[in-house]
Amino acid sequence: MQLFNPISSGGMIMPYSTDEQIELLAQNMRIISKKLKWISANTSMLVAAQFTGAGKVFDEEAFREMDRALKREAGWFSVLSQDIRYCLSTLLLMKDAEASGIEMLFNNYRKLVKAGFSREQQTYLAAALFVGSEENLSSIIEKAEELYRLLKKKHFVLTNRGDVSLILLLSQLNEDAVSLIDREEFYFNVMQKYGFHKNNDLQTLSCMLAFLSDEPNSELADKCASVKEMTRAGKLRLQSSCYPVYGIIALLNNENQAVQNILELYQSMREQKFSFFIDKNFYFQTAAFLYTKAQLNQDSQSLAIDPGLLAMADSLIRAQEAAQAATIAASTSAVIAASSNGGN
Repeated sequence: MQLFNPISSGGMIMPYSTDEQIELLAQNMRIISKKLKWISANTSMLVAAQFTGAGKVFDEEAFREMDRALKREAGWFSVLSQDIRYCLSTLLLMKDAEASGIEMLFNNYRKLVKAGFSREQQTYLAAALFVGSEENLSSIIEKAEELYRLLKKKHFVLTNRGDVSLILLLSQLNEDAVSLIDREEFYFNVMQKYGFHKNNDLQTLSCMLAFLSDEPNSELADKCASVKEMTRAGKLRLQSSCYPVYGIIALLNNENQAVQNILELYQSMREQKFSFFIDKNFYFQTAAFLYTKAQLNQDSQSLAIDPGLLAMADSLIRAQEAAQAATIAASTSAVIAASSNGGN
């Protein structure tokens, strides 16, 4: 397993153009806005970005078929909201999963719940990440229990059973749980010295960096902090929800050029005016996702890490964004309902 391998940030990155990605993203956003009703703006963007990152036009027929199958399997009393179901349908389609993929998803979900993880949407998303790699899931879940207890002991307030994706990510490594948590703690503490706030987003970043490096690495922490400062220098002040994305960008060999390209893509996306309800943080996260996908597809030489590991960490971020998008959608619906009732 090739983990983080520091290379001079002067390394070359292949020429990058935003035009084709923006054109495809705009096309997918137009189709989704017409074909999927009552979907939040963030979820529309997330679904569109997944298809765009794969170089595909939104396939309504395949999407509807997957979503209907998910809805049937979930049943009436599932905790799955429409937004999360749409995100799950997209994740499965991007994995080229067929009908058997849905059965695997729910089998994975039941295993996670049996192991003590919450019956909530984040657990479904974690289950989806492991569709196609179930052969090791039982041993991963067994290790996850120990990791959860240790992480809970370190961060009692921050850690809960909804952090299943983070814990499963770390559980895949062939290391003892104590060493993994010690490495996570190194990043959690050192990133605070760089001005990162002590919150859930920092815990996510710390777990990701622990997964992507085989030992505590000060240079990797420096690069994350540098990415954060470069976005601020670009006159873009982002919330802590972007912390995990900084970690992904830091794993590109030339993070300076990467930030510049991502900011250009971000600005092009804002100029499209996809929706007034998508904030700058979600735009930036999506721009970083699309840029990273382009690098994964173009040339692994632009990465300082095994592309498979980076893709897995990137998938974790998208799963968390899906949960965030669903939460926002639910809050918006509640506000609209309250306003409607108040007017009667």
